[in-house]
Amino acid sequence: MSCCHSTREPPLERPQALLSADAEKKQFMWCVVRLVSAAFIAGNSMLFTLTFNLSIMEPATRQWFLIGLLLSVVLVFSLLVPQFIAGLKSAWQRRRLGVEGLFLLGMAGAIGISLNSVLTGSGSVYFEVVNILLVIYSFGALVKETTQYRVALATQSPLDRLSSCLVETESGECLRVPITQVQPKNRIRLAAGDIVPIDGIIVQGEAFVSESGMTGEPYVQPKIKGDFLYATSLVVDAPLVVEASRAGNVREIDAIQRVIEKLKQTPSRWQSLAERIASWFTPFVCSVALTTFVVWMTLDSVSAGLFTALAVLLVACPCAFGFATPIAIWQANSKMFELAIAPQRGDLVERLAEIDTVAFDKTGTLTVVQPTLSYVDVRMDCEWSREEILEIAAAVESRSCHPIAAAFHRDGTNQFTCESFMLVPAVGVQAVVRRDETQHDVFLGRVQNESDEDNGKYSSWFRNLAAADETVVFVLMMQVDGEITARFQVTETAFDSVPSGMVVLKETGVQTFVLSGDSSSRVHKLPADTTVGAMTPEDKADYVRKLNRDGAHVLFVGDGINDALAMAESDIAVAVSNGSTMLHETADAVWYGNDLRVFAQLIDMSRRTTNRLRTTLRFALVYNTIGMIVAASGYLHPVFAAVLMLGSSLFVVIRSVDPGSPAPVRIPRDRDSLLQSSQSAPAPETLVQISLNPCYSQSQPAKTGE
Repeated sequence: MSCCHSTREPPLERPQALLSADAEKKQFMWCVVRLVSAAFIAGNSMLFTLTFNLSIMEPATRQWFLIGLLLSVVLVFSLLVPQFIAGLKSAWQRRRLGVEGLFLLGMAGAIGISLNSVLTGSGSVYFEVVNILLVIYSFGALVKETTQYRVALATQSPLDRLSSCLVETESGECLRVPITQVQPKNRIRLAAGDIVPIDGIIVQGEAFVSESGMTGEPYVQPKIKGDFLYATSLVVDAPLVVEASRAGNVREIDAIQRVIEKLKQTPSRWQSLAERIASWFTPFVCSVALTTFVVWMTLDSVSAGLFTALAVLLVACPCAFGFATPIAIWQANSKMFELAIAPQRGDLVERLAEIDTVAFDKTGTLTVVQPTLSYVDVRMDCEWSREEILEIAAAVESRSCHPIAAAFHRDGTNQFTCESFMLVPAVGVQAVVRRDETQHDVFLGRVQNESDEDNGKYSSWFRNLAAADETVVFVLMMQVDGEITARFQVTETAFDSVPSGMVVLKETGVQTFVLSGDSSSRVHKLPADTTVGAMTPEDKADYVRKLNRDGAHVLFVGDGINDALAMAESDIAVAVSNGSTMLHETADAVWYGNDLRVFAQLIDMSRRTTNRLRTTLRFALVYNTIGMIVAASGYLHPVFAAVLMLGSSLFVVIRSVDPGSPAPVRIPRDRDSLLQSSQSAPAPETLVQISLNPCYSQSQPAKTGE
């Protein structure tokens, strides 16, 4: 029998998922090569056309020029027309005359006039216009598809290199098993540099781990036994054993990928508006061009009518409707994933732009979910040592399912065992523990009133104890064999990002509220504009409803079923990832991080995105109106119309890509670059005590009061 670390494994085949990713990359590069080649040909065809139209040539020379221009059209068609035909088929299946129809009419008009000029021997040719239109369409389509692909790549790439993992058997051996066959409670062996393939809990080992693939946090963090890891996390420097908490095909990342596929099929409000405009824009342009042709044919000639009608078709720019809008929306969705926000609705960007109020639940949303044992005050003349008292408490609480019990759990061996256990509702627990052959009665629960007979004996000790600070959630007392031995203080810790997060939200012009069921003063210590405690779920919902009546647009962030009513009343509901899974299906987004500053970034990004979309659509309407009027009046040559359309297309497409505030710097997914970057980071003084995550630390030392 061999252990996992000594098992020599045969070389693994390259995972199919990774082959698919490589194929996507090769396909993208081939599209770029074809587009660049077509653009080069189109640029040269413009020079050839100008020379042909403006120069006096011998018939033989003109014939060779015509052959060259026709060849350029054939080459550009062979390079780019497959993608254009796919767009036409898609528009036909949706029963909509979209931007593809307008491009098709422009190309057909340019070819028709050019062939008429060739056959009659008089007039200009516009074969280069066909090339330019195909290049513009393909460029916009490539940018749009690339933006969508980046969103999918953000969640798929960490696991694309995985198809199987090492599962530890009961006998201690390791078997390589497909990830989809991993079941809950299976133990997965991971080496330094491995990507975590499943959602699970560390049961052996300590290591620095990067969770940027899921949470977006930019720093590696120390992870120890009992910590939860998402699939896509990267183990940096030491081996770990992780126990799967879910099956290999129902991980959190799988749910996010399903949401992404759903978003692809769900147009946002702005996309729907752009599609509606495009649906009447193309027929409108065609009717204007047809009217122009009839008028100029009546006033002048057929060639003049074709000339001006072509100018109308060419100057019209549909890119703001067909390309710029979806590119901007998908880029915003991509940034949401980078900020550890998984949108569940296609119109989240537009709705976020309207938010002026953010309300938070407190416990589990603004504070670390797991309570921490912060102080252990041992009575000076007690016969028990501090270590023994902690072991007794751990033995007793190992039988409890109360959330506070987690603060007393200890790793390693325990010389005490709990033989009987009884819950005293709203007070504490009574138990019998055994060490060797000796039994001891133990009570662990709320501190009794000092007027009680038991406490009177120790009143001086109680008076000398330091007062509990505002972070303390519970103050518990332990009695062993009827003697008070120690007092415990259990605290909850707010994320370090809470103060700065509230500040940047205020700077963004957003009001902040904390609505909590906690009745203690801890609620009012949080730096929000308004804090309200001792609220029932109905109270929270009524409060949000009142804010809505006052004209506020509310985003509510919660983690539990008790927040469901308030989230239903809010304009946008955001569920915390480690909260109730029932909320994930109904929420508008799921938050996988713990840095409150992302909400200010999201709102600011959404406002910029909607402002860009609004101004882009306005520009497109003004440009197209003026351009078609000038073209229909006969003052615009078709070549200059094509150049104007090219310039406006590039303007709206490039403007749709937001160069605004960048997302937080993320740890690279590549192992070597990650290890290289982590070497320059300052080493922590104590691995268990200090977290490199700037937001919070889950492990805090217990202090002994004297």
